Amino acid sequence: MALAPLRFWQSLYPGRMGVNWPAAASDLHQRSAAVGMFAPERIRGRGAWWDNGRSVLHLGDRLITSQGEHPISSPFPSSHIYQRLKRLEGPCGVEPLTLPEAAVIVSIANRFRWEMPASATLLSGWVVLAPICGALRWRPHLWLTAGAGTGKSAILDRFVAPLLADFALLVSGATTEAGLRQSLCSDALPVVFDEAEGNEPSDR
Repeated sequence: MALAPLRFWQSLYPGRMGVNWPAAASDLHQRSAAVGMFAPERIRGRGAWWDNGRSVLHLGDRLITSQGEHPISSPFPSSHIYQRLKRLEGPCGVEPLTLPEAAVIVSIANRFRWEMPASATLLSGWVVLAPICGALRWRPHLWLTAGAGTGKSAILDRFVAPLLADFALLVSGATTEAGLRQSLCSDALPVVFDEAEGNEPSDR
């Protein structure tokens, strides 16, 4: 069985000719039956979640809670199943921005030529909320509208994407709904579309 190294099975189920595989299989069967039926909706991927009144940040190989960092391979008391997935760097080890530092981000957003000045603040606010979208009761959406060649892609590439880093799924307008669902799986990560409106009626 590839569930664990051979040494593990040899130490727990020793037999005359090596590992006592029938005993190991029987034990696994009994323990899996005791856990209960598998429910796919209990699976949680990467992102921010609420779990029985506590916040959990799933970064692929570890969980972050108010109690600290927990390796994904160690037992974690929860009715949900947090999958081990590709590591996200996330905010760990980085000090929160000071007010002057945060003001620089907003000032950069204000440099774009907006039709409505408040759009810079809305964009900055969305970037702040996007990484924790899975823990929000209402997930805000943002839609950049402008004519062709006015810089929508530049805002996404040079402002939004660097701030979100690996904490977002960046896709193009050619991505299908099925492809998007397959890429996200059980992750609770923000999705950033470039050219999502499509040029043809059938693509919208």
